[in-house]
Amino acid sequence: MLTTFTYTHYIWVPIIAAYVSVALLAHTWRYDSLPATRYFRMLVLITLALSLLGAVDVCLTTLEEKIVILRAKFVFFPFISVAAFGVLVTNAGRGEWLTRRRLLLISLLPFLTVGLALTYPWHDLFIVDPVLHGTGPFTLWYGYGPLYWPYFIYYTLVIAAGLLVLVTSRRRHGRLHGCQALVVITALAPPFIYDLLDSFGLLGLNIDLLPAMFAFGGTVLFWGLYRYHLLEVRPVAREEVIDNIADSLVVVSTDNRLIDYNRNMAKLLVGREGNGVGAPLSEAFPFGRQLEDMMARRESKADLTLGGEDRTSFEASVVPVRVKGEELVRIILLRDITERKSMEEELRTANARLSILSSVTRHDLRNKLTAIQGYAVLASRTGDKAASDEYIGRLLDVCGTADQLIEFAREYERVGVGVPGWFSLQDLFAHAVAQNSIGDVKVESNVHGISLYADAMIEKVLYNLVDNSLRHGNGVSKLSLSYRLDGDTMVAEYTDDGVGVQQENKERIFERGFGSNTGLGLFLTREILAMTDIEVRETGAKGARFEIRVPQGRYRIDN
Repeated sequence: MLTTFTYTHYIWVPIIAAYVSVALLAHTWRYDSLPATRYFRMLVLITLALSLLGAVDVCLTTLEEKIVILRAKFVFFPFISVAAFGVLVTNAGRGEWLTRRRLLLISLLPFLTVGLALTYPWHDLFIVDPVLHGTGPFTLWYGYGPLYWPYFIYYTLVIAAGLLVLVTSRRRHGRLHGCQALVVITALAPPFIYDLLDSFGLLGLNIDLLPAMFAFGGTVLFWGLYRYHLLEVRPVAREEVIDNIADSLVVVSTDNRLIDYNRNMAKLLVGREGNGVGAPLSEAFPFGRQLEDMMARRESKADLTLGGEDRTSFEASVVPVRVKGEELVRIILLRDITERKSMEEELRTANARLSILSSVTRHDLRNKLTAIQGYAVLASRTGDKAASDEYIGRLLDVCGTADQLIEFAREYERVGVGVPGWFSLQDLFAHAVAQNSIGDVKVESNVHGISLYADAMIEKVLYNLVDNSLRHGNGVSKLSLSYRLDGDTMVAEYTDDGVGVQQENKERIFERGFGSNTGLGLFLTREILAMTDIEVRETGAKGARFEIRVPQGRYRIDN
């Protein structure tokens, strides 16, 4: 408990420093998502804590209370080097260096220093012989134990290393980044130099001016935030950009040997455990020979495909780099176009099917039109009313069939038009049952958590299966939907307890026009499923049993 708190006008120096720190903190909330902000904010929080402790310290008059504040300060002092190093390195565009592991290593000695300071007066390893100096405000003077100097040297070297990285990076960046670097150095140098001189006893002042240095540095940073967009426009190392672009990149010499490559390209190396520099292009990558042939033909772009179970397609681009008219290296960019190729293939398939549909539909409608004309002529020429009524009835039947053909064409055109997506099998089945009048028919399913990747018309599949059971099952009393795994394939099984399908018709029921009704429902069912490589077949021995076989990658099972 502080009992000798005495006001002095020197308190306003650390209070001003604390005010500047709070203002900086408030300003940085706008850039909370930027990685560089975390180190900047950490540094400002440390200066805020030290400024507030300094405001208390300057008003205390007893040795014991001064020692308490000194120990509290050393909870924050050691981490100035870590925060400053982070600010300097990120400003230099080398933020990728600051991995969690490296930050932990840099922070080990500061954590040890905190432990030494907090356990002071039980040993003399860090601080020795503290005494009060002056007549008001009182200043705490103290000597240094044997473990103080390793901390101080480490503290100095870490900040010096950060400054070195920042200064050397100025040659690689533009004027704006150079001004940003100058602002950061100007802000951090005064507190660092002051602490350096004070540690060697070269100042001999009766008041701690470190808060004043903080206030000056904070003001400079505030100016840099507004004048040079210190947090908004950050330099980025070229290596970091190249390593994190979505495309795979490799640099080869004029004799097609690897000079450099990014992280994505390293994943494609063949048997070199990430070390392919110097290797021939044809040996380093599975498509290396294709790339060499492409460059030999002076082609700047080509499509490449890697085989195997998961076929991957790339668009390869070759960009020669010339210096003074002479080709120095070649940059090869590979862009993954597998999804685009898949969509193009699906589009070609859909267009082919629509073309067949258009041709067949025109043929069928022409036949129906011929029949309509024939019945119309016969009806107009006969004088027998009964015969005329019969011809008109047949004419109307043909018109109804033609209307069904047009309706089917409308439905079929929708297949492959929508983007495939994930659909709950349980929801599809429940919707199909709800759309049909099932009466007292019992419904069972165990497909909760099963999703299919299918064409947007997938809802028609389950509807057509239920509709066929009710139309042709002759007294169906039970419908069920279940699933099983057959290796990597998921098999959804739809069954009913009706009369089933005769053996010779099990494949024909999926043909267009087969059946006692329109002959279009099961044909459309197979076409919809085929859009995403799903197969359907009838395998029932007693009652109807449709197996929907879904390949790996086209289904999900959510436990």
